[in-house]
Amino acid sequence: MVERATDGLELLGLVREWYDTLREAAAGGPRRAKRGIIDVCGTALHWLLGVATSQDREELGQALGGETSGIQVDDEWKLSSNMNTINQAEDENASVGVSVEKTINSVTLLGRVGSNPVKRGSPDHPVVTFSLATNSNYSYANGDITQKTEWHRICVFKPYLRESTFKYTAKGQRVLIQGRIVYGEIKEPEGQLRHTSSIVADDVIFFKNG
Repeated sequence: MVERATDGLELLGLVREWYDTLREAAAGGPRRAKRGIIDVCGTALHWLLGVATSQDREELGQALGGETSGIQVDDEWKLSSNMNTINQAEDENASVGVSVEKTINSVTLLGRVGSNPVKRGSPDHPVVTFSLATNSNYSYANGDITQKTEWHRICVFKPYLRESTFKYTAKGQRVLIQGRIVYGEIKEPEGQLRHTSSIVADDVIFFKNG
């Protein structure tokens, strides 16, 4: 029958008693010290690993010069008090890991199309992509104004929206995009990874040119 200690404090007390036993064995001479160290360390290792047998328990009792009946054991291989605490903590962490938390990934862009839409992907996963330009204006103390252009890669996956975007969107057209940002990686022919960012459109609003 395999037995395992159920109280971490009791196990700590055993370790201290084993240490005292080793000191006594060392005082009895080299041979006795060597034998005592091997026997007690082997038994201690079994207890610490949770694989102590009935024989280990008897040997431990002899090494300590008394009985070990005060040590509670659990034949189910569970540390009744400590394991319950550990399992409770794991359950709490697991519940946190699977909980659904409200987050927001929302992008709104108003700009002009930089290139005509292109159909990409595979027959099973088609996508329409195009570039969109947005401008940011900066004014300086001397009155000068400079403009910075940001380019965005737009991807449309929704079937109806994908087809209407491909049909009615053209270079230079003003459009409003509502969607979410998605990050990815592309492996270059040289083997290097290039990080990418795209805007997956959930809605595309077209403005007439004029």
